Amino acid sequence: MIYKETVLKVIDNSGAKEAKCFCVYIGSCAKVGDKIMVSVQSAIPRGKVKKGEKYKGIVVRTKSAIRRKRGDQVSFSENAVVLVNEKMEPIGTRIVGLVPREVPQNIRSLAGGVC
Repeated sequence: MIYKETVLKVIDNSGAKEAKCFCVYIGSCAKVGDKIMVSVQSAIPRGKVKKGEKYKGIVVRTKSAIRRKRGDQVSFSENAVVLVNEKMEPIGTRIVGLVPREVPQNIRSLAGGVC
């Protein structure tokens, strides 16, 4: 579950390292696959994004478990987000690590693996 003021790790190669959620679009908390608005807290010097800028993001990992219809659960050790533009296309060209099946297909295709 991602709430306002939650600090998330950015797992794409857009240049951001950490981002803070300041708006959840649907409801009071976001789950995997939901859209949120984030502010970049730290970034590398020559990246595509800069510190302090606002971006939309898709939640791709949460510490809380994801329950599936088959009965299995998937959880991660960190909360993570992928930054997207207005057309909901990823800003980066690569996603580091695994992403669950609940994430949209255009994000999943850039990931190293799907769980």
